[in-house]
Parts: sequence; structure tokens; C-alpha cells
Amino acid sequence: MASEPSVDELEEYRDLLAGLVRMHVLHHASQEEIYGAWMIEELASHGYRLSAGTLYRLFGHPVGVMG
Repeated sequence: MASEPSVDELEEYRDLLAGLVRMHVLHHASQEEIYGAWMIEELASHGYRLSAGTLYRLFGHPVGVMG
């Protein structure tokens, strides 16, 4: 039976996933204009489950603030 991951292991996993999501978003942004709702759907098609707030926070944008 496998043991539960430690807090440090979970944090490393979270950081890795955040980096992979950033790379995926930047890949599409280098090809064309992207929009949050479309990007969330695109990421979901690859198995990522993100809310709009999570996606925007990954790029340092507070939720509800545009510009």
C-alpha cells in the first residue's frame, strides 16, 4: 500500500502542474490571441481542471481586475 504524499511533495506537484499550465498557455499565446474561457476549455481537453480565478492568478492577475 502506498503512503500518503507529504505536504512538501504536494507543494512540488502543485508547482510542477502550475508550470505545465503556464507553458501550455504561453504556447497558445505565441500562436494566436487567447481568451480565458477558451483556454480553460483547451486545458480541460488535456485533463487540467482550472477555474477562471486559478488561471488568472497563475499569471499574477487578481480575479476581477482587467487591464
